[in-house]
Amino acid sequence: MHNKGILLAMTQVSPDMEDEFNTWYDTEHVQERLAVPGFETASRYVSDSAWPRYLAIYDVERADVLQSETYARVSGPNNSPWTKRILSRAHVLRLVADQIYPGQELLQPSPDVLVLRFRAVPADADAAIVEGLKTSFADKAGVRQIRVFADAESTGPARDVVGVIGTVGPVFDKLNLPAFGPWADALDLANAYRACNRHAA
Repeated sequence: MHNKGILLAMTQVSPDMEDEFNTWYDTEHVQERLAVPGFETASRYVSDSAWPRYLAIYDVERADVLQSETYARVSGPNNSPWTKRILSRAHVLRLVADQIYPGQELLQPSPDVLVLRFRAVPADADAAIVEGLKTSFADKAGVRQIRVFADAESTGPARDVVGVIGTVGPVFDKLNLPAFGPWADALDLANAYRACNRHAA
């Protein structure tokens, strides 16, 4: 059985574009993505302080859904005119990844989410990062779910690993950096978001 995948997009837009950006996401972009076979859920989040300000999480049956012909028809050069307009004026951090822990879970509904990125780590760091996240957050008040993903598009020996922690309220103070051992220094992004919309396929 193949592990689930994720498409994670963090986007920063200028304040004068925010209303249009949110309308585009909710009335065109999410529905367009959920119509692609293999897309299972879509969730949107916003932060009052993090950069990038907006977060979208799409659960997919497996990461290679993003390589399908159906997805290609609505992405890249085939993006809609509205999508091209928005993306030309936005900064996007995008990750297509395999779920390395626990493997098969979809995002559980949570009012908040914490995203932790470990930048350019080798595959043998996976176990320590998973254990560090479990030590930090498993069975802690306010934590609903821990999922861990590894970049599926990297072609080198090192790739990004991202923890997605579903929460109720802030839990950043529970992060235990020593629990990650030598990989603690690879943590280069730790953003907390709150839900602003949710869709399910």
